[in-house]
Amino acid sequence: MLSFHSYSYYDLTADGTRGPVDWKVGYLRNIMRTYGVPQKPLINTETALLCIIATPECREAQADAIGRYYARAINDELAGQMWYIYDNDSFFNTALVEPSNVAVPRPAFHAYQAAATLLENTRALGPLAGQPAGVEGYRFSRGRQMITIVWSNTEQSVALSVDPGASVECFDRDGQPLVCQNINGAVSLTVQSHPIYVIQETLSRFVAYCPFIMLKEQ
Repeated sequence: MLSFHSYSYYDLTADGTRGPVDWKVGYLRNIMRTYGVPQKPLINTETALLCIIATPECREAQADAIGRYYARAINDELAGQMWYIYDNDSFFNTALVEPSNVAVPRPAFHAYQAAATLLENTRALGPLAGQPAGVEGYRFSRGRQMITIVWSNTEQSVALSVDPGASVECFDRDGQPLVCQNINGAVSLTVQSHPIYVIQETLSRFVAYCPFIMLKEQ
């Protein structure tokens, strides 16, 4: 297994200064192909959105980043993904809880709980297609459920296709319910930097792949 680290710095967006360029997955797989190394499973043993100055805006961006990073990790078939770190701010203010009182959660903690719950035991179906430029999202399966996560750095309207007869539930970045409806096979949403989760349930099972481990380093 090949371990690597992937960080971005906060630059007023949840993706940091270079966004997907900091992700490294494609780069590492290309290096292995170039030098004839059999493709090893990848595990991201440290990742976070780094706050040089711990402003409230950066704390919110870290919470937005949680769902983005873990959705990409599952979609890219990583063996695991570790947010660095749980209760220590010594590395650019990345703790999920207040180091002086671990009973006090930060916004990223709630986002982490939501991602862990809503993406648990899912398998990747692939990137979300057919959306406006700047909208990013992924779809996953879990039994009879299809889970979509979607976001955009700028506010945009999207319409997500679902089975016409499927029941749907929507949740915000922190796992709180949102009002949404399946109208003739489409769910209309306004998306922004906070990831939104849409769960549809049908009578048939979805077919996919890629088990995943979600971890935080402590």
